[in-house]
Amino acid sequence: MMRGFSFRLIPTKEQEEYFWKASNAARFIYNWSLAEKKRLYTEEGISLSGYEMCKLLTQLKKQPEYQWLNEIHNKVLKKAVLDCDDAFTRMFKGQNRFPKFKSRKNCNISFYIETDIQNCGAVLLENGTIEYKSIPKIKFDHTNKVKLSGIGWVQLSNHAKEYNLWALTENLITISNGRVKFDGEHWNLTFAVDIPKPKKQLTDEIIGIDLGVKDTAICSNEIVYKNINKTSKNIKRLEKRKKRYQRQISRKYEMNKFINPDTGKPKFIKTNNIKKLEAKTKRIDRRLQNIRKTYNHQISREIVNRCPKAIVMENLNIKGMMKNKHLSKAIQQQNLYQLKTFIKYKAESQGSNFIEVPRNFKSSQICSKCGAVHKMNLNQRTYICLECGHIEDRDINAAHNLENYGISLLQA
Repeated sequence: MMRGFSFRLIPTKEQEEYFWKASNAARFIYNWSLAEKKRLYTEEGISLSGYEMCKLLTQLKKQPEYQWLNEIHNKVLKKAVLDCDDAFTRMFKGQNRFPKFKSRKNCNISFYIETDIQNCGAVLLENGTIEYKSIPKIKFDHTNKVKLSGIGWVQLSNHAKEYNLWALTENLITISNGRVKFDGEHWNLTFAVDIPKPKKQLTDEIIGIDLGVKDTAICSNEIVYKNINKTSKNIKRLEKRKKRYQRQISRKYEMNKFINPDTGKPKFIKTNNIKKLEAKTKRIDRRLQNIRKTYNHQISREIVNRCPKAIVMENLNIKGMMKNKHLSKAIQQQNLYQLKTFIKYKAESQGSNFIEVPRNFKSSQICSKCGAVHKMNLNQRTYICLECGHIEDRDINAAHNLENYGISLLQA
């Protein structure tokens, strides 16, 4: 089972300068590879593979105007070419659309880090035995530092001490997909490790989970997880401050607006005060994102720790729900899809079944006792069955219907 990890880096000024150079070079080479593949296919009708494009990259680096690329580790540039080739492969499989150029102003700032284990051959020891030596390209030590290829030793945050990362190096455990990413304020090291699935004794419980706007998650065992956006004073305070900054930015843009004499269209000047306010707004967005993500992790971990036999959830059409202008902001703040993803991978990692109910299943309209169907509006919060007289909260009734769906599916 592949598990991803992310740890904050504390680089020196020289190392941070290299991080920016490497991320900009990776973005430049990705755009160059995309433009070159489009040109070759349009003009000559040929499509080169990623490794053939790497040969063209070697010729590009020899040109005088691109000598600055030689300051960056070769693997960083080649991985950017292979990432572009992978984007085309995914497009042909129907997994994504045609690749787009990466914008300098709006793109994920990251670059590749080597994580391979290099075999150094056999060494004859004094006692006559042969020992095979291997050196990992990424190393962790006991002083909470990591050695990155082409960069050197970089300090990790104190949070990384809890994971004993030095064991990865000493046991020569394979690490894959290493990246250094910038989240707008800090640099982070991300990678994946293949770990064995933990074996847990599962119970016979089947939990149906109904996601909503009033409450984040309503379980069939009648445990309700409140909407943190309505209950947390910290989130309300940050949202209020964010709104104030956004209004200040809007006013300053209006003050610096002028009409372009050539085109006759209005143009805005981004002053230093606007840049400062936008940076403050981004920091607030990041804090809000981290708070909501942590809450989703807490909900998913508490549900999965009950070791249920199966977890049943709806396949929600989040994109369609966002079209409702009255609920779009609340749905966006809930991060419902993220919560479902967390529950899914945590449940599957311990062996619990994760059942996704089709979208056409009317969980809110079916009576959980007799199975009768009654149409309900969104403002009706209590379910009243006209057939058997069953009265129950709308969301708990939906959670019980999801539980019943899982029971019938497992018994079939």
